[in-house]
Amino acid sequence: MTHENPRIAVAMAMAMKILSPRRREVLAEMTLGHLSKQVVFRLLFSGTTLKMQQALLIDRLGTTTAADTIRIAVEAGL
Repeated sequence: MTHENPRIAVAMAMAMKILSPRRREVLAEMTLGHLSKQVVFRLLFSGTTLKMQQALLIDRLGTTTAADTIRIAVEAGL
């Protein structure tokens, strides 16, 4: 799924590249719809670390909600 506006698509792809591999893992788990408890177990995080990583993802991608962050990830092809 790609965005209709090429400038937005390029911006989303660039935003995805600036994420660390670990943040990409967290984002991938979010896009799969896994519950926080499942993500914590799968990535060996504490609940606090997961919340911090999610907040940093939202900040880094310039979104305001987890849903927006997931939408951008899906549109960027994650």
